[in-house]
Amino acid sequence: MNLEQKIDSFATLGKLLVQASKNEISSEYPEISRKLIALIENTHIENPWFIKEYIQYTFQQIGSSLSIELLEKWTNHYSTIELNKDKAQTIAVVMAGNIPMVGFHDFLSVLISGHKILIKQSSKDPLISEISKILCEIDSDFLPFIEFANDKLENFDAIIATGSNNTKRYFEYYFSKYPSIIRGHRNSVAVVTGNENENDLKKLADDIFLYFGMGCRNVSKIYIPLHFPVKKLIEAFLSYEKILLNHHKYFNNYEYYKSIYLINKEPFLDSGFFMIKENSQLSSPLSVIYWEEYNSKEDLITTLNKAKNNLQCIVCEDEAISPIRFGEAQNPSWNDYADGIDVLDFLLGLKKR
Repeated sequence: MNLEQKIDSFATLGKLLVQASKNEISSEYPEISRKLIALIENTHIENPWFIKEYIQYTFQQIGSSLSIELLEKWTNHYSTIELNKDKAQTIAVVMAGNIPMVGFHDFLSVLISGHKILIKQSSKDPLISEISKILCEIDSDFLPFIEFANDKLENFDAIIATGSNNTKRYFEYYFSKYPSIIRGHRNSVAVVTGNENENDLKKLADDIFLYFGMGCRNVSKIYIPLHFPVKKLIEAFLSYEKILLNHHKYFNNYEYYKSIYLINKEPFLDSGFFMIKENSQLSSPLSVIYWEEYNSKEDLITTLNKAKNNLQCIVCEDEAISPIRFGEAQNPSWNDYADGIDVLDFLLGLKKR
């Protein structure tokens, strides 16, 4: 398969994902459309966190990014993108399952690079296996390049693994003899400058609550200027009230942490479906947003620089602080790599051992 063929096939997949997110049936691939729409409707049965609204969002976001234009723009950054057949290797990919299709970027990168992929899929995310089958229906030339490991990972040349900080240490030890990218957990933060309008703050709600706040790109903490009215944030985030109140797993977390704070007499503000609490830590529990005041932009940048190895992304309306605007945390481009590690460069640089 050459690069043009792979890009065309992924672009076709992208169009079908976007159409399915709108409940539209493709005239060229009607059966695939029906399968994708069924995934949107039924995946929550296997994983209650993967609700219809969030899978629709995932299909829309990934699908729109799989345009020929954006894929070519991404791959054009690399001087050598097509591997010779004798350089192709088997790349094991251990995928997380915290949000829908979280391993898709690695899936795409391995196949675009010309390697074979051996997938260890999370039991929490049934979508990747279904999407891979659909890709092979679109283009059967992908069939020999995709394999799933049902048990122990064996017969691979390099590995990309994502998990918690505890599993990261295990991965680093267990796979130490292989070329690897090993990722643990990171957090994302938002910076409020005080110059935002109401609509800006409403966009920030997406960065926090999409996928119930379970992704590394979800904002878990907000830095605010001195004397900023914290209640203003609560008012801006009310658009998520219905989804969060009606999800029993999320709401159980909310009630649990609320009871803990009340018993311990810890101060917090309560919206009725999430809490916002002053705390210097980056990682907040599910249903809780931490906030912290900063004295000056210079002090804030110093704080963020100290935490950079634990941050996935920063969202802010001030370009001097971050290029990622409010509402864009869950819409990374293909060259916006997790943990800042260029996966495609790693894959293209692999040599036969």
